[in-house]
Amino acid sequence: MLEDIRIKIMNRLREKEKDASKWTTDYSPKCMKLFTAYMRIAQLCSVDFNGDLGYEVSEGEDKHTVNLVEKKCTCRSWQLTGIPCPHAIKAMLYQKIEPNNEINWWYSKEACLMTYRAKLLPVRGGQFWNVLPEHAMDPPDLVKTVGRPKTKRTREKDAAIKRAGEWAHSRKGTKMTCSKCGETTHNARTCNFVEGEQGATLKRKRGRTEEECEEESEEEVEEPHGEDYDVNSSAPRPTQDEEYHFMSLLQYEPFGPAREPESDYAGISEPTDLPYSPTNLTWKGKEVVTGNQLERERQKKVDKLKTRKTNGKSQI
Repeated sequence: MLEDIRIKIMNRLREKEKDASKWTTDYSPKCMKLFTAYMRIAQLCSVDFNGDLGYEVSEGEDKHTVNLVEKKCTCRSWQLTGIPCPHAIKAMLYQKIEPNNEINWWYSKEACLMTYRAKLLPVRGGQFWNVLPEHAMDPPDLVKTVGRPKTKRTREKDAAIKRAGEWAHSRKGTKMTCSKCGETTHNARTCNFVEGEQGATLKRKRGRTEEECEEESEEEVEEPHGEDYDVNSSAPRPTQDEEYHFMSLLQYEPFGPAREPESDYAGISEPTDLPYSPTNLTWKGKEVVTGNQLERERQKKVDKLKTRKTNGKSQI
């Protein structure tokens, strides 16, 4: 880059000096173009002299004061550019002073040739440069800053999501999916999952086949008598008809007129175990008991089987 800049500057100095030598006036062409425009405007102005150092130049409804000794005008164009403004030119013409002589010297041809007179010398290629060890540029010394140094690099925004799988990334920006029905509008905690034909349809949405849904539905069928029934119990296991009849009997109030069931077997909810035995209720000649009483009788039989008597002592 530095070599390209050096070559560009070397050519620019040569071209500028060559162009300045071709000027036909004592000042630059751009300066003379602006000065000529000011001369035309000055012909339309009028001047009033106070007899000392003040000149009041009128340009239409606008008026400015000019001081030729200090080379100032209230429009400030003369001070900023170094070229006499139309008001100053009008005052110079009033005093019969040549306005060209009041242009700043830095616009002259002589100043331009002196600016580009110094040249850059050509140099040999980089393979001929002498590089000394003491001229080598070493990196600056590391300065220990306050605080613990960082051990993790600063990642860009969403960089972990774009390169998922290469490291553990956050769940920000990802869509959660319900593990029960496969929808993205909620999670498993608030899911209203429906079994049966509708449930099988929802399972197929998660990528399962119809055969897998049927096998899973068969595995999820509950026992008709619930999970609390002990298969190792010596108590006789009630049949489905007996359980239905017992549950139907519990729908009647122990006191007062009886009420009919509100729905069929599938719609009857399991009643709460009563702390007492319903009166005047029998089934196949036997008195009806509650679930708590059946559980206590079953526990007594289990404890009796576990207990054995040896030499008059009870050992468990």
